Amino acid sequence: MRPMWIPVVLAAVLILSSCARIGNPPAQPAQTMPSGEDDYAAAQEAPVDFQLLEFSKSAVTAVTDIYRVEKEEGGVCISHLLRRMDAAEGETRETLIYACHYGEDVLAALQQRCGDAKITSWNGFHGTDSRVLDGYGMSFTAVLADGTKVAAEDNNMAPDSYRELKLYVSGLVDETLLETASFENDVCRISLPESWVDKVYVSHDYQYNVFMVKTDQKPEGLRLFRLDQNLYAPTENDRTFYIAKVVSPEGDTWHISLYSYLPYMAPDDGPEELQAICASFQDDLSAIAESICGVNGYELTEKDDF
Repeated sequence: MRPMWIPVVLAAVLILSSCARIGNPPAQPAQTMPSGEDDYAAAQEAPVDFQLLEFSKSAVTAVTDIYRVEKEEGGVCISHLLRRMDAAEGETRETLIYACHYGEDVLAALQQRCGDAKITSWNGFHGTDSRVLDGYGMSFTAVLADGTKVAAEDNNMAPDSYRELKLYVSGLVDETLLETASFENDVCRISLPESWVDKVYVSHDYQYNVFMVKTDQKPEGLRLFRLDQNLYAPTENDRTFYIAKVVSPEGDTWHISLYSYLPYMAPDDGPEELQAICASFQDDLSAIAESICGVNGYELTEKDDF
């Protein structure tokens, strides 16, 4: 005679086995957005081909900060601009901070990042964080390869992965390595020593460009000098080396000055490249100052040594 407890045990086993089959699957590790270039080689999303990307940010002022990415033959052009509302004339004016061109490798990386960020899912996004009393407004526009438009906007609440994509784009244009001895922004041009090419980095902002050398000890960069452009004359001090004036076609007067960092920061035990730059820096700075000229309709009117 079979013991009475055996059917009960068998039934319990069958029930537990069934629950294991139909219950929730085992938890999977959380997936994260790739952070480095090597990680993007294994990205799962399909690249998104585009004609145009535009990232805009505005705050309480009448100035909008814009990063614009335009596909071109053989690569991509990335621009950083400011859009201002001219209250007197009732129209907007765009000022170019800096623009640079990249080849097909950067274009492919951007297309992949757009796919990973799922930018097509952003269309129609309207986000608002009512808890923020004073913040910013964002807008994003994309024109895809087939002409499809994607538009999103928010107040202090961006779509998923928006900030990561914008940070990647801004990093491509806000700091660049010198590829030529001639440097130009929207107002003026200067000539730099040939020995600085492929060694000196430039960060770009609306009113100034900072030239720096990067070392293992200072990956953020050791500053050499700053090229200032300002509607107002800079305050004279012992680091301001030179000033020039350029006048725009509209009559705006820009004051151009060189602000020297190097005599105050050059380390005695720095890398050879930095030491070589230090050795002839004062003479080089004089030559840079003499090379200042106006571009894009800005005419050089006078030069004054401090």
